[in-house]
Amino acid sequence: MKPVQKSPISENAAFEVKHLTAPHFDPNWHFHSEYQLFLVKKGTGTRFIGDHVSPFKQGDLVFTGPNLPHLWQSDLEYFNGDHAYSTEGIVIYFPEHFLGKDFLDKKEVYKIRQLFQKAQRGMEFQGYTASYAMALIAQLLDVEDFDRILLLLNLLHLLAGSSEYKLLASDGYSNSLKETETDR
Repeated sequence: MKPVQKSPISENAAFEVKHLTAPHFDPNWHFHSEYQLFLVKKGTGTRFIGDHVSPFKQGDLVFTGPNLPHLWQSDLEYFNGDHAYSTEGIVIYFPEHFLGKDFLDKKEVYKIRQLFQKAQRGMEFQGYTASYAMALIAQLLDVEDFDRILLLLNLLHLLAGSSEYKLLASDGYSNSLKETETDR
């Protein structure tokens, strides 16, 4: 199955934060040109990141880079209409240059530049990093304007300084499709 391309950020925003609640997560294998940080607050299923496949559950925190196909496929019981099963997540989307084209070239942000490079394969965060990041992500839903940018930078700084992660897609994985070749 070919992944679907989609772009989730409105033109007048530096980045987007969305609180998702639904009977199941989006069942489409897709990719987009933005970075994505996704926190599963409720739900179980199988996570596909590039050529990586593993189960997901509450607390799953994954950072994916641009054009890396991904899917959080909810378990079958989430599709049967039973209201006892539902999903919840928080997703953050941002483009590489959300703070300006030359920002990542500065010496002060070399760790974030390295984080973005690792995200090309997808990263699952665990331990203290994941717990602290979850609290910051939840706060993003409650702040606005410049405070949101500062909080996102703090979150990226936390993730960039962490060793509590594993890379997901294989080192040689490459998405052969381009944005112009697919439609939603």
